[in-house]
Amino acid sequence: MFKTEKISILKFENISPLHAGSGNALSAVDLPIQRERHTNWPHVQASALKGALRAHFRDFNEEKANFPSARFLCNIIFGSDSQDSWDSNNNEEESLPGAISVSDARLLAFPVRSNFAPFVRITSPAVIERLKKDLEFADYSSDITVPSVENNKALALNWDINNQRCIIEDAVVEIEGPIKIDAINNFINEKHRVLIVSDAMYDYCISSCTEIQAQINID
Repeated sequence: MFKTEKISILKFENISPLHAGSGNALSAVDLPIQRERHTNWPHVQASALKGALRAHFRDFNEEKANFPSARFLCNIIFGSDSQDSWDSNNNEEESLPGAISVSDARLLAFPVRSNFAPFVRITSPAVIERLKKDLEFADYSSDITVPSVENNKALALNWDINNQRCIIEDAVVEIEGPIKIDAINNFINEKHRVLIVSDAMYDYCISSCTEIQAQINID
C-alpha cells in the first residue's frame, strides 16, 4: 500500500457565536470554553473538530449525494467506529486508526464590539507569527513581515482606514494606518474589518470579552 503525506490548512469562519465547551466548572463561569493551556487563547480541540468533520462527511454523502459507501469511507478516513456500522466483534474487521490527523482549530481573528461597526475583528503580532510558522510547516508561501504594535495603538489589516480612534469593548486604540500583508489575503481581507492590536490588548480582549453562557439561575 502506498502512503502519501499531504498537509493542508483549513479556514473556518463563524457566522454565529461558537461555544466549544470544556465541561462544568466550580467557579464564577460554570460553562467555560476550551482554551490553550500555554496561552489561554480560545480554541477548538482536535477531537471535537474531527468528530464534526466526520459527521458532516457522513450526513452529506448519505442524504444529499446518495452515496451508499459513505459509512465505509468514514471508517477508512476517520478511523473505525461502531456508529458507522463497524463490527468490532468481527475478527476480520480489525480496528483502523484512520487516514487523516486533525490539529486543534486555532484563533486567527477575534470579534469585539466597536464604534465603527457592530463588531470588528482583532489579531496581534503573536497570532500572525504563529500563522507564519504554520504556513511554513505546510510548505505554503509565508512571505510575512510580522508588524510591531505599541500599546493603545492599532493597524488596520487590509482595510483602508487611518488616523482615527476606535473603541473596542471598553478600551480605545488609535489606528495609525493601514497595512497590507498579501500572504494572508486568503484568510483575511477588507470585508472582515481586522485590526492588529498589541499582544497585551489582544490577551485582555480574549480573556475578558468572550461570551458567557451560564446554566445557573439567579433568583
